[in-house]
Amino acid sequence: MFSTSFSFASSKALLASSTSSSSIDCTCSLTRDTTTASNNEAEPVVSVGSIRGNWKLTASVVSLRDIFNTIKDYAFNETVVNNYSDPIFIYLDIKTKYTGALDQTADLILQMFGDRILDKSYRYQRKNICETSVCDLMDKVVIMSNTGFQNTRLEEYVNISTSNGNLQRLEYSDIIIRKNFNVNAPDILYKSNKSELQKILNDENSDLEIKQMAETELIDLEKEYEINEKKLKLFLLPKDEADKKNAIIEIRAGTGGLEASLFAADLFKMYEKVSHKKKWSVELISISRSEAGGLKEVIASIKGNNIYSTLKYESGVHRVQRVPDTETQGRVHTSAATVAVLPEAEEVDLKINESDLRIDVFRAGGPGGQSVNTTDSAVRITHIPTGLSVSQQDEKSQHKNKAKGMKILRARLYELERSRIDQERSQDRKSKIGTGDRSERIRTYNFPQGRVTDHRINLTLHKLEEFLEGEAFDEMIESLTLQAQEESLGSLN
Repeated sequence: MFSTSFSFASSKALLASSTSSSSIDCTCSLTRDTTTASNNEAEPVVSVGSIRGNWKLTASVVSLRDIFNTIKDYAFNETVVNNYSDPIFIYLDIKTKYTGALDQTADLILQMFGDRILDKSYRYQRKNICETSVCDLMDKVVIMSNTGFQNTRLEEYVNISTSNGNLQRLEYSDIIIRKNFNVNAPDILYKSNKSELQKILNDENSDLEIKQMAETELIDLEKEYEINEKKLKLFLLPKDEADKKNAIIEIRAGTGGLEASLFAADLFKMYEKVSHKKKWSVELISISRSEAGGLKEVIASIKGNNIYSTLKYESGVHRVQRVPDTETQGRVHTSAATVAVLPEAEEVDLKINESDLRIDVFRAGGPGGQSVNTTDSAVRITHIPTGLSVSQQDEKSQHKNKAKGMKILRARLYELERSRIDQERSQDRKSKIGTGDRSERIRTYNFPQGRVTDHRINLTLHKLEEFLEGEAFDEMIESLTLQAQEESLGSLN
């Protein structure tokens, strides 16, 4: 298997650029000559860079076209290499702000690799290529990138991005730790370096300037050790097998009458906007509207990359404080809606015996056309061992209603089994973030003060409007994820 890596940068960084990184840059930098070309004429080239102190030195410029030509001529040539049918993984580390260079990079990919390009279903926000068999990638070119290619023609060809969590860029220290899998390696190196520095500090014959440098380096060493120790612990944490799964989200109006249904609708709109921003697809499974135009209940399937890992912290009671449109005296009312986020289970995840199911059919009610109240299209599926029951009547086809009902039932049974295992591992599940406890008030949306507060981590964001638009959503999720990791790390100590 062949792989190569290119790092994109502006030509303004050809000589030197300031950087805070302590790692050695062994990648190549894609750049272009800004003095002679406009943005639309940007010619992508590649340069080699290295870190020297706080400066990045760049040299050895090569045309990206020449590099792609070399790959095209040799990588798939059976007279040159033995593994000519293996897939090629190309990583593009984008650092340029010139979209013209990225557009031309896209054109080069199309020109050079043509039928070796993966089809559109493998774009970075669609099918998860990390779960694809290598056999399906034979004779293909897989394009990977960090970020910055969005809204350019290059977006059509990127299959996986570091920004979606499926691809992680590692520092040299990370690679050493993972390669050797020696838990004590960082500790040994740290103690050795610390000992050498302390010798300098304790040496009466050492120059004062040398001692000052050693003291500064010792402080940096302590900080670096703490960071690497935390990285290692996070790496060793058990991974949630459901994190990469699609999710089924269920939103129901709670206390508060019509106002609660309006709030439930607002929550669903928020998750739709978040999904659109992240390029997830939302498929409506079931919906029940209120008289005021709100939602009594809505169930939807959300598909994309790492859906459940992002949305799993949303399960719980969401509370809203605002003046309803129907309020004539300007009083603030408190209403609530419940959110349940379930990992979408596949048949391989959960075996359901047909003998454990009772399936009842009946005539659908409510609006829906001439099939309503004329055919037995509605379906109720009951899982006898657990008593869980799902009703589905949104489709005119009994078969489609049964399929949707089974999808919901499978997800609920899967979550029930996960909850049972979690309870066995820990009796104090309420202390954990993302337990899905529906009785727990997890968040308050206060409209008069323009704030949203997550009670699990005591975090308040004074940007309610941005949050409901999906703009500040990631800020809250990152804080919840960090807290969950800290609690998991604490359990290892």
